[in-house]
Amino acid sequence: MPIFPPKPVVTSWDVFDTLVARFTPHPHDVFHTVEKSQNFPSFVRRRMDAQAGLDRRGAPYVLYDIYRQMVAEGMAADEARVLLRAELAAERNQLFPIRRNVARVDPLDLIISDMYLSPEMISAVLFETCDLHTHRPIIRSNWGKNTGTIWPLVLNEYVIRRHVGDNPNSDVEIPSMFKIACELVQDSRLTPWEMKLHELGLGQLGLIQREVRLRTIPPDAGRFHAAVVGPYLTILACFAMHLVHRFGADAEFAFLSRSSDELCRVFVSMFPDIPTRSVNISRRLAGDEHMASMFAVGITPATVFVDMVGTGRSFFRFSESTGNPGRALILFAFLEGVLSGTERKKARKRQEAGRFTHVFNIEAAGKQWPFEHLLQAHYPPVSRAGLDLRSGGIVRVFGEAELDRVEANLVAWKSAAVTEFVRTARQRGLTDPGDAPVNAAMDNALQAILTDKDIMEPFTSFAAREQMDPA
Repeated sequence: MPIFPPKPVVTSWDVFDTLVARFTPHPHDVFHTVEKSQNFPSFVRRRMDAQAGLDRRGAPYVLYDIYRQMVAEGMAADEARVLLRAELAAERNQLFPIRRNVARVDPLDLIISDMYLSPEMISAVLFETCDLHTHRPIIRSNWGKNTGTIWPLVLNEYVIRRHVGDNPNSDVEIPSMFKIACELVQDSRLTPWEMKLHELGLGQLGLIQREVRLRTIPPDAGRFHAAVVGPYLTILACFAMHLVHRFGADAEFAFLSRSSDELCRVFVSMFPDIPTRSVNISRRLAGDEHMASMFAVGITPATVFVDMVGTGRSFFRFSESTGNPGRALILFAFLEGVLSGTERKKARKRQEAGRFTHVFNIEAAGKQWPFEHLLQAHYPPVSRAGLDLRSGGIVRVFGEAELDRVEANLVAWKSAAVTEFVRTARQRGLTDPGDAPVNAAMDNALQAILTDKDIMEPFTSFAAREQMDPA
């Protein structure tokens, strides 16, 4: 009796919308990009008609065959070559990895796709977009998964522990008929938050945040991760636009560290022509006249101070000790509920004098905590500093670290997500939709954060700090 070696036990993976996604979710958007970039008004129709004709014929085909069909239907061969290259370039520009799925792929796993791109092209996507540099040659067919004809051949050679894909029919229903365990992954679909941005007139921002989410979300993502790539990034982008709406492009901005550091990063990327700086006016440094005068260097009458959340106490101690420099303070979230009656009267007088304003008012003390969790910095507070007047250089000395390892890892991930947001927004382009959509998005985002108490769950240090050292 012959002895056969055991079959390899592997996971099989779909490719498009499972391991990679397009910036615009509908695949035909690539055709519209080519039509516009190449100034070829009939391209979309002719491209789709050619592929449909090959589908009706029923013989296997790849992208080259689609363009040969277009030539057979009257397109000049030289035009077809230019358009083919343009389609591939547009496709590559659209694609990015779905990181938490890519991270699960083993080099010995199978990649199975029904895509019309050639196996070599799909493999190049996995190499170049997903950094899957050691994957096996892929299994590519036109309708093999969808009709089920590919699975008997696969199962003849392999044991499939699980098939992972995004399509309920070709990646779940059909392989299940062959007793294959299936996992449906639909990360590439818009989340409720991303759909909300589309409804508010911020569709491009929604797509940018979707790309950031798919590029950065880890396999063990929790509510903190979801809040960061959802409402938090929306607040950073929309508050940056709001600042320019309210104060004009001739203003200068000083962002108060540490809670406004990520806002400052986003603002600088969106408005690099507007003078911007960061200032370490913490509640412990604001009352130190030497420190306050040091951080006041470079402040002009056009400077608007910006903070994400607070009462204004620290800023106005700083302001009064340095002769009220600058134009005004704006808080994204004003914690009026934390102030005493006398302090509230002072705040109102400053508002009337044009020295203080805010976007939202949080009247209930403690309600702001989920938002403050999202603002935590990756470095400790500044305890003191030294200024070189000749060069303008400030040497900061940092206090004790406030986060444990789990918290520090989450905050480091958040910082990386903001970096990805800046990079993606710069690549994809983000236009200002105007006051109404921006204000509506900020309002929706803040309310979504304030009502999500689970954001705070991993951050035990924050609660302890607020309870034991509230000053």
